[in-house]
Amino acid sequence: MMEGKHEQQKPAGRKGPVVLVVAAAVLAAAYIGLCAWVGGQDRAMPNVSVSGIDVSGLTAQEVNETVARARQELGGAASVRLSYQSWSGVL
Repeated sequence: MMEGKHEQQKPAGRKGPVVLVVAAAVLAAAYIGLCAWVGGQDRAMPNVSVSGIDVSGLTAQEVNETVARARQELGGAASVRLSYQSWSGVL
């Protein structure tokens, strides 16, 4: 007979996969929230520039006017195409 300690084996835990699923769900929710917040903004995000012209915080109309004014000052023709999902526009 063998004498000594007998350790019971613990059943395989499901803690790891649960933690991964919860972490993925939290990240997905944060991403969706960020997308909704950015999509609801009526102004350009911070640190946005067009051909070196800072347009941070400007509305779409203000961006159009700023770029048009800069284009006239520079004397050259330029256009910028913006696209997001099914929306697109040309400045």
